[in-house]
Amino acid sequence: MHGAPPCDDVPPHANLAVQVMDRYPQIGTPTLVPLHDLVHEVVAVESDAGRFALKLYRPGVRAESDVRWEAELARHLADHDLGVAAPIPGRHGLVERLDVAGRQRLAVLSEWVPGVKPAPSSTVYSLLGETAALIHEVADGYQPRRPRADTDLETLVRAPVRVMRPLLDDTGAWPYVSALAERLCRYVETSDLEWGVCHHDLTLDNVHLDGGRLRIFDFDSAGPGWRAIEGQGVYSSAAQSGSEHWAAWKRGYRSVRTLRPEDEAAVPYFVLAYEIGNVAWKLGLTETSVGRLVSHTELTATIESWRRWERSHLS
Repeated sequence: MHGAPPCDDVPPHANLAVQVMDRYPQIGTPTLVPLHDLVHEVVAVESDAGRFALKLYRPGVRAESDVRWEAELARHLADHDLGVAAPIPGRHGLVERLDVAGRQRLAVLSEWVPGVKPAPSSTVYSLLGETAALIHEVADGYQPRRPRADTDLETLVRAPVRVMRPLLDDTGAWPYVSALAERLCRYVETSDLEWGVCHHDLTLDNVHLDGGRLRIFDFDSAGPGWRAIEGQGVYSSAAQSGSEHWAAWKRGYRSVRTLRPEDEAAVPYFVLAYEIGNVAWKLGLTETSVGRLVSHTELTATIESWRRWERSHLS
């Protein structure tokens, strides 16, 4: 016969469930199921009131004003029927503070997004382009009560290149990468590009397909920036695979709003701008990094791919 369980055999989120019930009494008694813990931790919350997603922000990564900006943007988009995971107000508004393992964490509870992660197809990418345009269109009416840092060239390119310099010196790639960064910056600075609130991470990882509609979540990277960056991931994958997905994305976008020629021409430049920041993240050098994910050999190969992209896609 088994005896009583030891006193320390307590579910890891038992105390968190009590706090969630206190902050969000309208949902009743919750059951918490951890989903993932990468940049921030996400926990599924299930109760008689339905299913929800609780996002626990990693301490020191986002200021409370940034989290409130993000939650209020999601609320604004949801209020305009964009199929966004709408945040649920707690006792203290859209952003709560919860104690997790002895540390205070900013937290936002959102509706659970129905549907499933879509498989790549021309139809899905057309919907994704349409979704990007709808976000841009509706976000133009968002009047935040607090500022959000711009996703500018310092954030995208210059700061990541600076923190990578020791590793770039080791590989002998510093002269090329630093010069490439300035070429990218000069192009953007001398181009007339549309500026506004963007999702900045609108990939198939951050949407669900629900019937014939995309549902959107994870606005952690959202902020003011150049709208040409929104489609860079689709452009990059389509260019490398030879798929029709970029053409489909553009059709979807243009079904809602104009994609200006100068913005379309800038997209391949933003592919490299995004790649520079992404590699700095994978090297464990940014505030949201989760450790080093690329090796010395992989870094060298990646930089060679940048050379090929510049020769093939940038005028």
